[in-house]
Amino acid sequence: MINLPIWAMVGTGDHSRAGTANAVKKKLVDELGSKVVRITNIEGANHGQSAAKAWSQEGLMEWMFSHSLKNRKK
Repeated sequence: MINLPIWAMVGTGDHSRAGTANAVKKKLVDELGSKVVRITNIEGANHGQSAAKAWSQEGLMEWMFSHSLKNRKK
């Protein structure tokens, strides 16, 4: 998973998922040095609110379309 492009977005008010997203960041980014995993914490948002706000993150569409299975490192 270290080379799998992941951009996880989670609301800080989504208590059941915020910890999981930050654990993923700690393992894949901090410990293993992934350059393609991103975690964005959306301040105060709960689960429903964070999904809607994720689509308005600046650069999301460009980031999504900059990745392809054809060019992925194994």
